Amino acid sequence: MPRDVDLIVHLAANARVFLSVKNPQLAAENVLQTINILEYARQSGVNRFLYASSREIYGHQTNSFVGETQARLDGAESPYTASKVTGEAFAAAYRYSYGIANVIVRFSNVYGKFDDSERLVPCFIREISKEQPLTIFGAEKTYDFTFIDDAVRGTLAIIDRFDSVVGEAFNLATGRGNKLLDVAQRLQAILGKQTAITFSENRTGELMYYVADISKARRLLGYEPRVALEDGLPLAVEWYKEYVDGRIK
Repeated sequence: MPRDVDLIVHLAANARVFLSVKNPQLAAENVLQTINILEYARQSGVNRFLYASSREIYGHQTNSFVGETQARLDGAESPYTASKVTGEAFAAAYRYSYGIANVIVRFSNVYGKFDDSERLVPCFIREISKEQPLTIFGAEKTYDFTFIDDAVRGTLAIIDRFDSVVGEAFNLATGRGNKLLDVAQRLQAILGKQTAITFSENRTGELMYYVADISKARRLLGYEPRVALEDGLPLAVEWYKEYVDGRIK
């Protein structure tokens, strides 16, 4: 490792919840790669580690706003969730055993530019663009959608203040919940296409509700989300139109 590296930001993961239910080996890979990175940090003398976790570790919630202290081991309802709980635990273990300082960031439904994956927003954009029907698994499912620029700004704020927030966990989101149905309808309006929307039962391992309490990030990081869903979705579609060749006509 280069001599001038003093902090590792670990963002990589197999991140689809339902795919981890179908193939739990994906979650096992998450755990192994986190251990490998921590061990590499220990052997290389890098003593600061920022770990990207997930809102999934809170399990099923009905609170208006979910705070960092509500993380639950018994809330690990999918292998992906278990991998994130385990990753947080290993980060703590390496902090206490080997002096590798850590901070945890818990993201929530990051979307926007540079994402052509199988995640919800790009999937909806593709399906609506092709005038294919949409399926929503859980009619009342509500999540806190975070535009990528806000996720990046929050992460950089942690890096800037790292030494003063060692050992802390932060929700980086917007503090606003949106139903998946609202997301689908907004994208239909942006793309100018009305495709059929059907509802099915919630899939195994997926949460029905999450809206973040971001007061801690505001207080300790100066974090403030700038891009609401109604502003971020048009930016996501604009990126697709410009950079995803042949997908949107």
